[in-house]
Amino acid sequence: MSTRLSKLERERLGAVAAALVTATLDEPYEVAWPLVREHATDSEPEVRAVAMLCIGHLALLHGRLEDAGRALVEYALGDADPQVRTSAEDATADLERFANEGVTAERLDALSKRVTSWTTRLGARETEIAALEDAAGSLPADYLAFLRRHDGGDGTLGTLRLVVWHATEVIDRDRSYDPPPGLVLIGEAGGQALAFDTRGATSCVVIVPFAGMATAEAIDGGGSFIAFLERVAGGYNPLR
Repeated sequence: MSTRLSKLERERLGAVAAALVTATLDEPYEVAWPLVREHATDSEPEVRAVAMLCIGHLALLHGRLEDAGRALVEYALGDADPQVRTSAEDATADLERFANEGVTAERLDALSKRVTSWTTRLGARETEIAALEDAAGSLPADYLAFLRRHDGGDGTLGTLRLVVWHATEVIDRDRSYDPPPGLVLIGEAGGQALAFDTRGATSCVVIVPFAGMATAEAIDGGGSFIAFLERVAGGYNPLR
């Protein structure tokens, strides 16, 4: 009987771990983060260890992380279980990369290969990037890195009709649409406005209606522009 119970318990733990990983990789941040946070203090070390790894991946995939996530990782560095401590060390490395590295050339290369069916433009000139920053203020580094590689794009990416305006077009369009303070329009997503909400400590990708541009109706696309494109290229559609 005890062997049977042990087997069932192992199957349960494996299912929980698999659910955490699946949520981290496939679900929106708002769905994945509460699930990972809940299991970061699970009674089972195996689950805690997987949750630690998921915290690091969430930061890299979505370009954002709650202060509670950092606190959980720091606490887990002193966990009694060595597997949890090792996973917390890996998560710490991911968080350092998230905070300091920005977007890498390798990641941009990988993204470029994934968007071959999407019509992209040649990279923006530095003078155009500088003019955009003068007009719009500080913009996320990964977005500017993308413009330097592909000055916008147009077409269906994954399952979403997506347009990223080129640098000079952003300036003209934002003057024309006159969005609310803190909102920088950068393109179109499924017929709605693709924008950065710059009102917080860090900018986040949002989708808002062109009519009225009410931020209360905004769909959160995450804190990382590159991660947003990667997810859309993989089939994620925030409007569904």
